[in-house]
Amino acid sequence: MTEYIKLLEDLIRCRPVSTDIPAVNKATELMRDFLAGHGLHCTLEDAPDGRKILYAAPRDGKSPEYLLNAHLDVVPAQESMFSPYVEGSRIYGRGSNDCLGCAVAIARALVLAGQDGKAGAFFSADEEIGGDTTAWMVRHDYKAKKLVIILDASPWSINYAQKGILNLTLTAHGKAGHAAHPWEADNALDRLIDGYVKVRNAWPAMSEAHYTDSLAATICQAGSVINRIPERAEMKLNIRYVNPEDKEKIIEKIRSLSGLEVLCVDDCCPPVACDPEAPALKELRSAMEKAFHREIGLTRMCGATDARHFPADTPVAVLGIEGEGCHSDGEWADLDCIRDYSEMLAGVIKA
Repeated sequence: MTEYIKLLEDLIRCRPVSTDIPAVNKATELMRDFLAGHGLHCTLEDAPDGRKILYAAPRDGKSPEYLLNAHLDVVPAQESMFSPYVEGSRIYGRGSNDCLGCAVAIARALVLAGQDGKAGAFFSADEEIGGDTTAWMVRHDYKAKKLVIILDASPWSINYAQKGILNLTLTAHGKAGHAAHPWEADNALDRLIDGYVKVRNAWPAMSEAHYTDSLAATICQAGSVINRIPERAEMKLNIRYVNPEDKEKIIEKIRSLSGLEVLCVDDCCPPVACDPEAPALKELRSAMEKAFHREIGLTRMCGATDARHFPADTPVAVLGIEGEGCHSDGEWADLDCIRDYSEMLAGVIKA
């Protein structure tokens, strides 16, 4: 594992924050050089925004039996997090768990499988800000004949579904006035708060145990000075929804309940779901249980991954390595888990 630990450390040191395209490209080229040096056929595709996307496989071609995917971009962090260090079996640093450690697990699986492997992998470059590079690769015919495996989740389970994302803006309009005479104004912020409370109170109970639509207020903007009542107020809502056909119903429900102007500002992605009884998923689950000597659950994600961009006619399984602190200051990944996952994946793609 020594050379793979070094690869992971070098990727973290690239500081591949999503918005820094040269830094992400540097990480992509580092991965290309590593895999090409181990005998894999590597292709660098150029996305329209200047990002490079790496595809690696035992041989040329865009449609292997299995398509593996992880992303090489990371979220911002304080500078010290781009100086990785190892304690015991843990490696600390930005991207160690999300998702550079996963990318290294895929790289090792490809190398271990060698020319007997029936998989290719592409390493996307902007998952943290929407995943346009994955969508670009899919549009350019990179696909799986049997199963797409994405490493970007929690360990010891197979996620076969994820919620869609719907971002809305609520806008309230009123009449500006002096804060000393509120009765002479029509406070847009009050209207916004009252409308949102009606929506929130009518929303079904939410919990991780229940795979239902969720709603969260995330940004609120109104006013400019402390002694002036605002004539306009806005709130952003982030909604995660389960059924694709419910999108317009959700928008109309919020508009009706709140009495506010409602705009869909960013329809990030639709829900994703594949058949949990699909033979390829069953085979993967069996291989994981045999490799890890534990029960592997079939689960559904509240979050979203690049699974959103793959066609619905191919099963997609979202897995992950053990670690904690994604997007936080204490991010770490378990090196033993990276080793075990790579060996399990190598066995699957050689079977």
